[in-house]
Formats: sequence, C-alpha cells, structure tokens
Amino acid sequence: MNRILTCLILLAWLTSCQIDGLQLQMSEGWTYRSLAAWKHADPSALTISADGHWLYVATDHSASSFAASLIAVNLRSGRQHVLLYGLNKVASLAQAGDGTLWLGEGFAEGLVWRITEPATLPEEQQVDRLRQTSDSPAVAPFTAAGVFHHSAIVFGRDQRFCYLADGQQGGALYRLRLADHQLQVWGESGGWQVISHPDEAATEARSRQARRFSAIRSMTRLDDGRILLAERTSGRILALQDGDKPVLTTWLNNPAIHHPQSLAWDHQRQLLWISDQSGSASRLWVWDGRNLLDVAHHQAGSIDGLYVHQGRVLANIRRSKGAPEAVIEIMEKDHN
Repeated sequence: MNRILTCLILLAWLTSCQIDGLQLQMSEGWTYRSLAAWKHADPSALTISADGHWLYVATDHSASSFAASLIAVNLRSGRQHVLLYGLNKVASLAQAGDGTLWLGEGFAEGLVWRITEPATLPEEQQVDRLRQTSDSPAVAPFTAAGVFHHSAIVFGRDQRFCYLADGQQGGALYRLRLADHQLQVWGESGGWQVISHPDEAATEARSRQARRFSAIRSMTRLDDGRILLAERTSGRILALQDGDKPVLTTWLNNPAIHHPQSLAWDHQRQLLWISDQSGSASRLWVWDGRNLLDVAHHQAGSIDGLYVHQGRVLANIRRSKGAPEAVIEIMEKDHN
C-alpha cells in the first residue's frame, strides 16, 4: 500500500487549462497551463529528463519519513508518484551528462545526493540522511561536493566541472572537477583554490578568504559556456567566464529587479527568464539583451524553480496562502 501523506495532497493533473485559484496574473500576450498541482508540497526546483519523458520536482520539506523530497511526473501519461522521502529542504536539482540526478539540500549542513538511472528507481524510496543511507544503492550522498547550503547546481558545457553555490549571505562559489572529484572555491581576488576537506567546505572557504557573495540563489548556463549567478541580496546577475584565465563580471544590474530568485536561459528564444521576489510578492521577467519585459506577477506567492527544456518554460507557483501549489508551463498566446 502506498504511504498515506498528510502533507502532500494531490489536487489535479491538468494538461490544457489554467487553475484560477493560483492567483497568477499574466501580462498581455502571455498565458500558462498547469502540469500538476498540490496542497502543501512546497515545490522548490525542477528538471526534465533528457528524453523529455519525466518531470522531477524537488520540495522544500524538512527531513521526515512522511514528507516527500522528490516527486516524479510522467509527462506522457500524467501519472505521478513520490520517489524519495527523508531529505532536508532540497533547494537545487540538476541532471548531469551521464544521466544522474543531483539534489542539493538547502541548509548549512546540506549535502548533495545523487540518483543513478532515476527513471527506473522504484517508488517511495526512504533516505536516512543522518546515517547517510537509503533503501536503494542507486541513491547516495556525494560528499565530495561539499557540505554547505546547496542553493544552486549547474554543469559546465563540456561536463568537466559542476558549479555549486552556497546560498547563504556571504556564501561562496564552488566548482567540482568531475574527473577526480576535486572541490575548489572562488577566491576573493579571483581564480580557484582547492578545498582539502569537503565536509568542512564552508569553514575552509572562509579561512582561505574565498569571495563572499550576496546569497547566490540560482545559476544557469549560457550558450557560450558562461555561468550566470543570481545574487538575491544585491539584485545583481553575475557572469563567470571560466577557463585558463577565469573572469567574474556583472552581467545585469537593472534597478527594476529587486531580489532575483531563479534564472533559466532559453536557448531557442535567446532570452533569460528571471523570477524576482520582493516581500510576499513575486514577478517574472524576461531579458532579451536590451529590454526587461514583465511576463507575470503574483501578489502573495512565489514564482520559483524556473526551468527551460527544448523551448518549454516551466515554473513553480508556491507559498500562496490558501491557494494550490503548481508546476506551470508559460507560453506566448497564439494570435492566429
């Protein structure tokens, strides 16, 4: 028998309509449709499998044997199920080039957990994060990625490095060399320094005088390989050009953007999608390289977890009191 959830109640599977109760206000020329909706799921991050068949939804629940940490949605059939229980406040989610799924916990002692072959993982796997064990050998902590507030994960274009951000105010930027699992941190004067003890990454980063960022909450990769970083506190979007002579610069600093919470690069349209949280209200922007366009806003909730897959723009709607939470697809209206 499936585990009865007290904190996750499935409301609907909707593939072609809007949920009026989401209270999302779209700008002229834009619309959305709901892909899945819940009560008390608190979805935090999204990704879609490389074949486009599975949508994975991480949640911001505290660790519990009854709280879902990862939900899988079959985009062909509409069926959805809980994959994992027991992780603590998953804030980041990414799929590596080898097909493994990486989940980053968003608190000071957070770990990265990896799932091999997530499409074949049996339902309702339980994780014991204190013992760092799970029901399946396919789910395991990846301690080489460091212990810190894992707010964002993105892989380099050539899959040589994984970039990881500490989302706390004053947190650092790390990169993990995938060939030998060497963890490095971005220095105050630029360049990378080796972290010798990943289990004490945050402490070692401070002792090495790593650069302290203003709460990096999201990262995305541009077509040319640059990594964009959203600093929530400063409102800036930075760009990392990595290589033999790595450079970190300010890419966008628009006064209309208050606290960028989530970024997603849209390869097909050559646009940057930006969610912006200001108090209890949230706004969705799109930047075309010259103009900042207002797409949607929510007066009492969060637009979060932006993700683009082959031109499909997805987002979470959450933390709206009394309203359902949902994964939505954002689309331009057809004027034909």
